[in-house]
Amino acid sequence: MFFAIAAAFGVPLMFVTEVWIIAICVFISKFGISAVFMLAYYVITEIFPPLFVPFSFTVSNVFSRIITILAPQVAELSKPVPIILYCAAC
Repeated sequence: MFFAIAAAFGVPLMFVTEVWIIAICVFISKFGISAVFMLAYYVITEIFPPLFVPFSFTVSNVFSRIITILAPQVAELSKPVPIILYCAAC
C-alpha cells in the first residue's frame, strides 16, 4: 500500500509544472518511501534466519549509500531524467 502511495504521487512529478503541486507530491511520495523502508527493516528480521540478518542489513545499507552518493549527479541531469529515474527506483 505504501509503495502504491509513493508511485501514485511520484508519477505526476513528470508532468506537473506548478511548484505547490510538486511540493505536495514530493512530500507524500517521500512519506510512502519512508514507510516502505521502515516496513522492510521490520520484515527482514521475520524473513531471514538470525544468522543472515546482519548480512542482509549490510548489503541494503551499501546499496543505499551508493544511491545517496549518486543522487546529486542524477539531480543535475536534464529535466525529465531525474524524475523518471526516481519513479523507476520506486
